[in-house]
Amino acid sequence: MAHPRGIQPLTEKEIAKGVILVIIYIRVSSKEQEQGYSIDAQLSALRDYAARHNMIVVETIIEIASARRPGRDKFDDMVVFFKREKRKTGKRCETILTEKTDRLVRNHQDKEALLDLGVTMHMVKERLVVSKHSRSDVLYMFDQHVSNASRYSRNLGEETVKGMLQKAEEGIYPSNAPFGYQNITEASGRKIIAPDPMFAPIVKEMFMAYATGRHSLQSITDMANKRMSSLGVNRRLVKSTVGDILSNTIYYGEFVWKRRLYKGIHQPIIDKELFEQAHGTVTTINAHKRQQQKHKWLFQGLLSCGHCGCAMVAELKKGKYVYYHCTGNKVKNCPNFTRYIRQERLEEQFLGAVKRLRVPEESLGKFVTIVQNAQNDDRVKLQNTTMLLSNKIETLKRRRQELLNRLLDGKIDEERYQEVETCIIQEREELEQKLETLVQRNGTFVENAEQLQRLVTIMPALYVNQSDTEKRRLLAFMFSECRWSDGQLSPSYRRPFDALVTPKAA
Repeated sequence: MAHPRGIQPLTEKEIAKGVILVIIYIRVSSKEQEQGYSIDAQLSALRDYAARHNMIVVETIIEIASARRPGRDKFDDMVVFFKREKRKTGKRCETILTEKTDRLVRNHQDKEALLDLGVTMHMVKERLVVSKHSRSDVLYMFDQHVSNASRYSRNLGEETVKGMLQKAEEGIYPSNAPFGYQNITEASGRKIIAPDPMFAPIVKEMFMAYATGRHSLQSITDMANKRMSSLGVNRRLVKSTVGDILSNTIYYGEFVWKRRLYKGIHQPIIDKELFEQAHGTVTTINAHKRQQQKHKWLFQGLLSCGHCGCAMVAELKKGKYVYYHCTGNKVKNCPNFTRYIRQERLEEQFLGAVKRLRVPEESLGKFVTIVQNAQNDDRVKLQNTTMLLSNKIETLKRRRQELLNRLLDGKIDEERYQEVETCIIQEREELEQKLETLVQRNGTFVENAEQLQRLVTIMPALYVNQSDTEKRRLLAFMFSECRWSDGQLSPSYRRPFDALVTPKAA
């Protein structure tokens, strides 16, 4: 826990007076903050109490979070602080001032953590002072206060769920407004969602573009981000969010809550006919993952941005021209995000990289053996890396669910939730793209020695006469990664092909 001023040494006069070092802890939930629960009133009462009881306040902690479950950030920092204080010699801070028990703890785990550290807790409004050395009747009273606070939290949670279900049955969307909508309060006091003047038109454009069937999720995402950038909005959507938007019935007036479909009273952004046209392209909430593979682009999974390291993705223009550009997921304002390169131009440079391979006739048999040994090593590495990436993806899924739980518990606000969720989604998409590339590589191994010998001798001619699927397989066989930057392709050859590369002509 940061201390802006730290604990200052006491004067001899203060020591003689028996001055007590204390921390003031004030907590309100997000909902209480919205309702105007007074932080200033708590602070004033606690400071007055400290002044009357010969106490020096070394730190004031104000936390906006639910105390129903363990895991409050500032509370946990305070516990770490008391652990450090316990190891000190001389005068230590071992006291907390708080308004009431439920401001400090609402679960027994947090209660026991403070008692075990020997912390003395002053619940000023309840006139209760507790430590592990308190009499049994005082500890019993404190335990009852914590149990009552815990029960209140559970009841409050149950009532909140009931209230949200009641809203849904009345046609009111009972949660934070999705992208394109905003939460508003009507003159009557009723809270509903309404189209956001800035983002609702973008949502409609997304549906209209996707319904044509000529756009990928990535191109829709890029379109929306460019539109927001032109409006001066410092926010970026990711592909998975766009997939969720295009699958959400709320935009034509219906919404799903607790697995039931409700007719909403909010104003639709699009009509149902447009939704169904787009929905024919993305049929379920998770279908955007499969939709991304609708086209197996020639250089899919082989090409990354030389500026920021993000994947280069393909986009179909005018129904027949294929262009590649950077996803821009890692670095804002990456120059390759707005630079498009035709597939034909890329293929010219890929073919040039293939033609640079030369295998001397007398070394061909030995080379085939080396390639087979290298493939065996690569296969083992591929299996290990695939397992590692799969585990990381599962970890990110759990982190996203834990993040949602923290939002629902009031431990983080909506803005922080969206910021962290975006980072998790982007990292997950990068890992899934890497995993997809590895899966594709699994089919690039050549077991037959004669086939391999023929492959390395007629590779350029073979490449030119193959279908895109076979070309992609051949390139994945030769290259581990290729980067595109400033109009030039920088290929990384797999071993042992890297030893066969002839110098590039000047």
